[in-house]
Amino acid sequence: MASGGLKTGSSFVENIQLSINIDTGRAGLWPGGLFHFTVGSRFGDSAKNSFTVGSSTPQNTGLAFPGPFFDADVYPTEYFLVQALTPKFSLLLGKLAIVDIADQTLFGDSAKYYFA
Repeated sequence: MASGGLKTGSSFVENIQLSINIDTGRAGLWPGGLFHFTVGSRFGDSAKNSFTVGSSTPQNTGLAFPGPFFDADVYPTEYFLVQALTPKFSLLLGKLAIVDIADQTLFGDSAKYYFA
């Protein structure tokens, strides 16, 4: 932001994510289950600098996980168990990170598969 806004300057934020899925059937536990566990970490500028460059809200959802003020730590962001009860009905129990699910458009969807 060259002028205007709350503060001029630039900001950099990088997120790192590690996800593990364990199929309970393949692991020899029970059929139809899946354990999912995701940890996330962020490095770069602090939230104090990132929130004020250009606007009063973050420009992307990169500050949402693992949390806006967890700058250099690793925290769990998603963990859940999915159990298929019938071929068309499954039960999910745990914590979901729904920020990426909310916007399912071509331009704002998952940065892993489309442009961010």
